Amino acid sequence: MSLLMKSQRALEEGGLRLLAERSSLFIYRKIMPDVIDVFIEEQGLAIPNGNDWTIVSLPRLEKRRIPVLSEKVAGTRHCSEKHQRLMFSTYTSKEFTDIETSDIVFDVGAYVGGFSIPASKKAKTVIAIDPNSKISDCLSYNTSKFDNISVLALAAWKERDTLEINQSFYPNDNSILAPDENSLETGFKVEADTISNIAKDHNIEKIDFLKIEAEGVEPEILKGALDSDLEIRKIAVNCGPERQGEPTVEETVEMLHSEDYEIKRGSDSEVEWGKWIVFGRKKL
Repeated sequence: MSLLMKSQRALEEGGLRLLAERSSLFIYRKIMPDVIDVFIEEQGLAIPNGNDWTIVSLPRLEKRRIPVLSEKVAGTRHCSEKHQRLMFSTYTSKEFTDIETSDIVFDVGAYVGGFSIPASKKAKTVIAIDPNSKISDCLSYNTSKFDNISVLALAAWKERDTLEINQSFYPNDNSILAPDENSLETGFKVEADTISNIAKDHNIEKIDFLKIEAEGVEPEILKGALDSDLEIRKIAVNCGPERQGEPTVEETVEMLHSEDYEIKRGSDSEVEWGKWIVFGRKKL
């Protein structure tokens, strides 16, 4: 297997070898029979060479940026092509809540673009919303070549407000709530608003597809989206046990039912947490 092929495999499948300091330049990965270390900004590879490093540039590989070292996600890692396919299959449901070419998509909890990017390849427009964008340019960097993606460094919420985001060592666990684990005991403030207000501010009269993943505060965000005259055709909500260890399925289903949505529970995706996805489709 060539170095380039091994590098592509590292980007797709990973294989965490060592968690380094938050400020480390490298992601440590073990690719048999060699150890290859990929820069967080993925500009090239650093290969151990005795007490030194040999740096190999990889201009042919698509470069992505992640804010901190992270473990594998279902056999891949954040924003790799494999991860993008996984996210898209998890948050869409064929023949129920699929994405169509004319759709306007709101991706709430976009993180580094794992769903926004594949969604943009089918949809007309993607609005990628994530409070982490206030302190990290990873989402903007990863989506910069897609003309139909707009990044908003906001928190979606039930009302217009300023919120404190509590930080975890792993930024994908940052939350309005206390992080599940690895809390840094610090946070940052970010402007927050309802989905309906955000849509109005951007002259959007209808949302075709709304995806929400928000570390336990999905009901509040959904409430802010539904408490208006804004038309939202299709919805996918991650209702996993992120709210003090409890899922938010029942609250989400109740809200969708009350607003005349058909409900589908559970994703067809291969990931275990796909069972916590609740899909809603507005009745005609």
